[in-house]
Amino acid sequence: MRRQASHVTPDDSVSGSILYANADAFGRQVCESVLGASFVPDGGEFRAAIRFSVVGSSGAAHLRITPGVLTRRGGLCSVMGAHFLVLVLRGNGLLTIGQAGRPLSPNSVAVISGAQGFSLALSSGPAGSCELDLLQVAGVEPPALAGESGVVVTTSASFADYIVGLAELVQPEGGEIGPCRRDIPVFDYIGAAVRDYLGQDEAEEGLHRDHGLY
Repeated sequence: MRRQASHVTPDDSVSGSILYANADAFGRQVCESVLGASFVPDGGEFRAAIRFSVVGSSGAAHLRITPGVLTRRGGLCSVMGAHFLVLVLRGNGLLTIGQAGRPLSPNSVAVISGAQGFSLALSSGPAGSCELDLLQVAGVEPPALAGESGVVVTTSASFADYIVGLAELVQPEGGEIGPCRRDIPVFDYIGAAVRDYLGQDEAEEGLHRDHGLY
């Protein structure tokens, strides 16, 4: 999802679906160019599959990958414009921002300020791989990120399913996304859902808070 905001228009879009067996190629062609990140595998046989789409300055990537550490440096808002990230993890991981580590369980949703750098250590699931959705949403950050940490983590399966379901509308299926799906303002919907969900009273966490999604 790495594009300089000054060089794109809302009509710009690119998408793809790629398999990798080489960690170096994956790092060069995907992590740096698409995610603005790097990936260091834990060792052993490397495998990765990615579906990604970039629409304007927003983007979505679905990763299925062997265990390792995904690192994204901070300060990218100055290059890419105002944005925030949404991570949806289907498995276990450890999210580290600064000196603070946050364990992530399956169905965790982490919303992170685009200005923040972070590392995400991915642990293997039952199938021996990790599954992660990473979305970049262009625009003003949710007010909930105004705190010093610049991150909010929830463990709502309903929220995770909702975000992933929207992201799938712009995920390619063996090719580019179609023109009808490209015209749907998916990232506007995701941004609004994240802001509304995080803006609810924390006392409503759980079923009552999830009900607001519907």
